[in-house]
Amino acid sequence: FGAFYRRLKSRVDPSQALIATSHKLARVVYTMLQTKAPYVHVTAQQAEHIFRAREVACLQRKAAKLSLVLSPQPGGAVSEQPSVRRIFARIPLTC
Repeated sequence: FGAFYRRLKSRVDPSQALIATSHKLARVVYTMLQTKAPYVHVTAQQAEHIFRAREVACLQRKAAKLSLVLSPQPGGAVSEQPSVRRIFARIPLTC
């Protein structure tokens, strides 16, 4: 949730970012309690990787709508880690 807070804080007031992050955390905890899902610890590096992979997927969908094709630059490719994909398979991709 720290990365979410920092990204949001760069766009809005820090107090608004804190409240939004608190609400997000509350929703996650509530959902975990309702579904009895176990807690899965995600490191900051994994969270950043997931965020970047979602950004790339979103950009690829937008490019496809415009009949464009994205080609990765050398050294800037985002590889997918199967364990991370499995952890966040239920989270919808929005863009």
